Amino acid sequence: MLLILDVDYTLNRFYPPSIREFVPPELLDNNNPQLWDWIVDHLSTVEYPVHETAVEVLQQLNRCNPLVVVSTGRPEALREVTERWLQQFFQFEHLFMRSTGDFRLNAEVKRDVLTREILPMAEGRQVFAFEDDAGSLQMYQEAGVRPFVAPDCWEKLHPHVREDHQPAVMQAILQDFMLF
Repeated sequence: MLLILDVDYTLNRFYPPSIREFVPPELLDNNNPQLWDWIVDHLSTVEYPVHETAVEVLQQLNRCNPLVVVSTGRPEALREVTERWLQQFFQFEHLFMRSTGDFRLNAEVKRDVLTREILPMAEGRQVFAFEDDAGSLQMYQEAGVRPFVAPDCWEKLHPHVREDHQPAVMQAILQDFMLF
């Protein structure tokens, strides 16, 4: 099993669902370096709380010995802040971030990471993605990855991934879980 985790509004309780709702209006019209500089400054100084149910669900799934990777649309300039926050709550093997100067949509960035980096690691494993961005969710589904809509998926999965379940049962739950 391979788990792909997003960060903002998936693993944390990001308020509101889009950082663009905080951005000064004069920066919103452009997907440019000034907008991304503002995002880096904001996320470097504001720490959003963890989604506790995500922690609990992922702790149970970790008993299946999955390969866990984080694929975020956050820019590379936030690597240290992001790693430090993630390491407080989650086990993961790799953190993939948006390259400096890459202003494409999250789904495009994550598609490249998926095909170049993540799928080659899968080595026959079933791949599941936990994500809030609609474009990224669609991209994962089109690529044959089982997507889960965050943050709602954590509350829905929580009663089903229990300590008394064997790893094979938990993987079957993920495979068979109704998405909608």
